[in-house]
Amino acid sequence: MDPSFSGVLLLDKCSHISSNQALQQLKSLLKISKAGHTGTLDPMATGILPILLGYATRYSQLALDATKTYQAVIQLGYQTSTADAEGEMINQAVVDFHPSKMDELKLKFLGTIWQTPPMYSALKKNGLPLYVYARRGETVERTPRKIEILQLELAEITPSSLGRRLVVSVQCSKGTYIRTLAEDMAQFLGTYGYLASLRRVQCGPFQIDQAVSFENLQKLTEEERRACILPLDSLFKQLPRWQLNNEQLQSFLQGKKFMVEDTNCSQISVYHEGRFVGLGAIEAGCLCPKRLLPQTESASI
Repeated sequence: MDPSFSGVLLLDKCSHISSNQALQQLKSLLKISKAGHTGTLDPMATGILPILLGYATRYSQLALDATKTYQAVIQLGYQTSTADAEGEMINQAVVDFHPSKMDELKLKFLGTIWQTPPMYSALKKNGLPLYVYARRGETVERTPRKIEILQLELAEITPSSLGRRLVVSVQCSKGTYIRTLAEDMAQFLGTYGYLASLRRVQCGPFQIDQAVSFENLQKLTEEERRACILPLDSLFKQLPRWQLNNEQLQSFLQGKKFMVEDTNCSQISVYHEGRFVGLGAIEAGCLCPKRLLPQTESASI
C-alpha cells in the first residue's frame, strides 16, 4: 500500500491487547509507516478504535475530542485493585438495594459530573504515569475533572457466578474513565463494583458496525483492505460544509482569510469542487483557514 495514503481505518480492537500493539500490528499488515490511533482503549476493552493513516494523523485532536459510547458490564459486590476484571479482588460487600435506587442512579450520574481519575491510568503526575505509582503500591493525589455523561441507559441487572451485574450504555465526553464510573455507581448503590467488560460502540461520527477486526483484515487482499479505509474527511462529516469557488480557493491555500456572508461558526470543513481541502472557521464575517490539506493530498482523496 502507498505509504503516503491518507484516510481512516476503523479497527474493532480485540481484548488483551493494548491500543498501541493493535496499531503496530496494523501498520505492519498495511505496510505503512505513518499512522496513529485516537482514543486509547484499555487492553481488556474491545470495540471501535479509529486509526488515522498518513496525513490524517494531523487531525487527531478532532477524533480525541469526540464523544464516545460504551457498553459496560459492572460486577457488583466486589472491588479490585485496578477497578476492572484484570485486578486482584481486594474487598467484598453485600448487594442489597431497592429497585427505585436505579432511577436515582440515572439522575445522579446523567449530565455534568466530577470524576477523580483512577490510579491505574496513563495520566501523568510529576512526569510519571499514575499506573507507575500504582504498581509501586503508592497512591498520589489526583485532581477531580469535570466530564459530561450525555446519555445513560441501565439496561438490566443480570446474575453471574459472582452475583448481580449491572449492564450500562453510556455516551460521554472525552476524559471519562468508565472504570471509575463503575466504582462510583456501585458506591451509590451501597456496595462495591468493578468493570467486568467494556466495549466501545461509537466514536464521534463512527459506529461499531463500520469497524473491522484485525483477524478479518488478515484474510483480505490488499485491494480489499484499501476498500475498508474511509476518506480523510469522514472525520468531519458532523461539521458544517463550505464550498469554495476558484478565487476563494487560492486565498484559502495561501492561508489568507476572506469575507463571506454567513454567521460565525467555530469549525467548518472546506471543499473545492467536491474535494476536501482543509478546516476553517467563520469569524467576524471572514472565513479563516485553520488547517490546510496539501493540494497533492486533496487530489488523492
